[in-house]
This record gives sequence, C-alpha cells and structure tokens, in this order.
Amino acid sequence: MSPLPIHCSWFENTGQTLKTNDGREVFIIDFNYKQDELLLAEWALQFRKHYCSDGDLNSASMSMGLSKSDYLRTIKFPSNNQGFGPATRSGDFSEILIADYVQFLMDYDIPRVRYDRRFNPDVSTPGVDILGFKLIEGKTNSKDELITCEVKASLRTTGSNSLQSAIDDSIKDFEIRLPVALNATLQRLKDRGETESISLVERFMNKTKSPYIQVTGAFLVCSESCWSDDLVTQSDSSRHPNGNTFFLVLKGVDLMDLANKLYETAYVTA
Repeated sequence: MSPLPIHCSWFENTGQTLKTNDGREVFIIDFNYKQDELLLAEWALQFRKHYCSDGDLNSASMSMGLSKSDYLRTIKFPSNNQGFGPATRSGDFSEILIADYVQFLMDYDIPRVRYDRRFNPDVSTPGVDILGFKLIEGKTNSKDELITCEVKASLRTTGSNSLQSAIDDSIKDFEIRLPVALNATLQRLKDRGETESISLVERFMNKTKSPYIQVTGAFLVCSESCWSDDLVTQSDSSRHPNGNTFFLVLKGVDLMDLANKLYETAYVTA
C-alpha cells in the first residue's frame, strides 16, 4: 500500500450512519480540509497527474508553444465558467476524492486512467466512475473483491445529483457497464505499459473462470450547504440486484470553492 497522502488525513469518520428508506446503511464521512497553501500544492500535484503525466506535460505544452500552466488551464482541465465545464469539474473532483478514500481508507487498488485521454476537457468521461481491486490473501482466490463506484456531486446545489441518482446508476454498473469498463481500463494500462496493474486487472476479467466478490458502491460528495438527512432517508435501493453494496456520503464546507482552488493551484504551480 502506498503512503497515505496528506489530504487523506482530512477524512474523518463521524461514526454516524443513516439508513435508506429500505433499510440499507449509509456511512457519513466529514472532509475537514485545512487552508494550508503548502499542503494544497502537494495535493494539487497528485491531482494534476490524473490528467497529465510529467512527461506528457513537458512535451505537449512545448509542442503547442504554451506554458505548462496555460496548457493545463486551456487544454486539459475542465473550465470553471463555460458550458459543461463547471459540472465536469465538480464531478471529476468528487470522483478523484472518492477514489482516494476507496484506495487509502478501504484498501482497494485503483488504476488512475480515467481522465488523461479526454478529447474534450469539459465533457465528463462516460461509464463506471471508479474501479477498485483487492486481492484478499495476496493471491487469486474467490474471496478477492472488485468494487464499482458511482459518484454524484452536490457541491453548490442539490438538483438531481443525490444519493438516489448514485444508487440508480450503480445498478447500471452492476448489470451493464462493468465488462466495458474493465476492457477500457486494461487497454489504457497497456498503452502506458503498467505491467503490474495490467496483471491485477486481468485477474478480474473473467468472473466465470476466476470467481470473485463484486461490491457495488454508491457515493455522494456534498457541501454542507446542500446537505439534508433526507438525501439518504428518502433514497431507496430495494431494486438493487447486488446484495453486496457500500453506500457513503462525504460532506465538507464549500467544496466547490475548494475544487476550484485545487485546479488553480495545479496549473499555477506546474
């Protein structure tokens, strides 16, 4: 397991749980971040690498005659003021934050390949939001776990981005999307030559031949100003076909402002 990034120490288990209308437990986690420029810069570097490696940043910005900052701001990162950019930025930030939680607090291995080959930075990547893998005993056996995570964000307004939406879309992950997501992840890893991660994903490609436990996750990332217990208690998962589910809400103060600050720090310090 990789060392715990500094920002992951800001996840606080409140000990609080709520139940959906059909009685499934939902964990409530606070994200108590610190306004610390040095820590934010360290986090921003890790965050930026989801979109662009050091090598790609150097070569692509030079080829286009742009500074690294301008390349990230205008070509790679979702915008914060036009079209679908703000919604995509909100979604990406929330997905990456949940990916960090699932990897570093739940001990799943997560390939980080979702954002770096986008054609349009303001259009979110379709399909399963997060794939995670866990070898329970360090070698292949039927107790190994694969988790699919559907993430919704309510960072400034509640709208339709609720836990219910995450639950509903997680059903699609379980019933339809997983094979396509596994194949896409494997192809991206092969393009990068990440041998160890390729072997891990290949272990989960054929559930019939090599059984494993499939966990379905539904997550809501929510600013305090958008939060209400009703987002959980009025949700219903009774139609969910998978009995192995994990539901979680991550709350924090002014998370859209934090997201914008993180993107700004990432390109200013590039």
